[in-house]
Amino acid sequence: MSRLPLLLLSFLLATPAARASDCPDLALVLALDSSLSIDGTEFTLQTEGYAEAFRSPAVQAALAAAGTVDVAAVVWSDGAAPPARLDWQRIAAPEDARRLAVRLAALERVAPGRTGVGGGLAAALKMLAGHGCAGRRLVNLSGDGRETLAPRTGIRGQLMRARAEAEALGATVNALAVTDEEADLADWFRSHVIVGPGAFVMETREFQGFAEAVARKLVREIAPPALAAGRPGLPPHRLNPGGRNHPARHS
Repeated sequence: MSRLPLLLLSFLLATPAARASDCPDLALVLALDSSLSIDGTEFTLQTEGYAEAFRSPAVQAALAAAGTVDVAAVVWSDGAAPPARLDWQRIAAPEDARRLAVRLAALERVAPGRTGVGGGLAAALKMLAGHGCAGRRLVNLSGDGRETLAPRTGIRGQLMRARAEAEALGATVNALAVTDEEADLADWFRSHVIVGPGAFVMETREFQGFAEAVARKLVREIAPPALAAGRPGLPPHRLNPGGRNHPARHS
């Protein structure tokens, strides 16, 4: 047998293993609310809150425990403007998480409109579906309001379709509710948004407590299920910005 066929055979045999090794243990999409109910300061508290979380030792430890993790993000509103996207970044070391934090803090806001939770979730799931193989698929959605699009637009059904798509993908959708304007928002997220194995809702009463709340949420959802069950998460107020105490509540 000549040298060329031998090289070709070696390549064909190695390709499946190479592809398998490139599959992350976890693919995570962050979905940030940019609707009219969120002002510019609150949007910045979201982006900086996610950035602070990925700089934290607790979240970085959870990432290391999860194995190979790929992270992307979408910024959503009501569908009038397409969601902004942050492409996938692989987190293999703390410096990768710190680089991601810089990119998250620089996320630009899309044109604010009514609250299209279904559209935001659909955009996140589209990124997951296009990412190929992953041991776990996860959407981390945050917001301060429920779906407000009128039924006649036909978009309200998009939330139901997105949840069905998440189930078909084997993805888990978790939510962080900011309850400063809607005290029962966490209950609405439980009933209408979250789906999948181990899905849960956490809440914070105001955006000033967002960084601490999202860090706790990331620790809980990123860690492999066997570890997450016995993991207490962050101590109270560890990531509280500005030195003020705004304890986060969670379910």
